[in-house]
Amino acid sequence: MKFTLRPGDSLFAPRMIPHVWAYVGDKPGTLLLAVQPSGSLEEFFMKSCDMIRPPTPQEAEKLFAAHGMKVVGPPLTVS
Repeated sequence: MKFTLRPGDSLFAPRMIPHVWAYVGDKPGTLLLAVQPSGSLEEFFMKSCDMIRPPTPQEAEKLFAAHGMKVVGPPLTVS
């Protein structure tokens, strides 16, 4: 399934269900996540913020695995 959200919309993405998101606007936007429990995902984002460049596919796979996640497909293409 593919969803296009507008300002103020929300979407529930349950655990253990592969999903991805992309911002497609031409102006800056904000993504607000609510995660319960936060534990490992919060640490994942903190580690990601320390990166000075996008990770290689191998680095991304290792980072995801260290936080209980798995990359299951190629990068999202947006048209």
